[in-house]
Amino acid sequence: MILRKVCTLSGKPPTALCPATKSEWAINDVTKTLPCDMHTIKSGQSVVNLPAAFNSKATVKLPSALKIISPIPGASYFLAPFDNERKIPMKVEGAVNRVWWYLDGKFIGASKADSTFFHDVPDGEHVISVADEDGRSAFVEVKVFTPGKNSKTGKIYQGDLLF
Repeated sequence: MILRKVCTLSGKPPTALCPATKSEWAINDVTKTLPCDMHTIKSGQSVVNLPAAFNSKATVKLPSALKIISPIPGASYFLAPFDNERKIPMKVEGAVNRVWWYLDGKFIGASKADSTFFHDVPDGEHVISVADEDGRSAFVEVKVFTPGKNSKTGKIYQGDLLF
């Protein structure tokens, strides 16, 4: 994942004609990199070229925003200490076709946009991010804890027993 500047209107890498930009996460060598084609010059004036759908009287359906719905942003997850399947469900809304999941900036897997992806997340504070085929991205921050686990040794205590 890389942080890049994009035109706030088109979502594509900006040109000198783009009046405003924002930072957005992208998948290096995967996310589309064609420059903004909405801001151009006609007759010496800067103009905005809207897609043809905006010039018709038909209702325009704008793409929905990409949003991670699981894990819940800012949530704390308490995982069972002796569970071998210590996976957290990850799901996104508004994605196109396939999505790529990242844990603290490292790729952990891909899934279909409409399915739930499960992955092991160790104890601690983490950033989970996702990007879709249209180059849109989102992220959430979560905390993961294992009750009874000693944070210094990583050992799990149950009563007087050490595992």
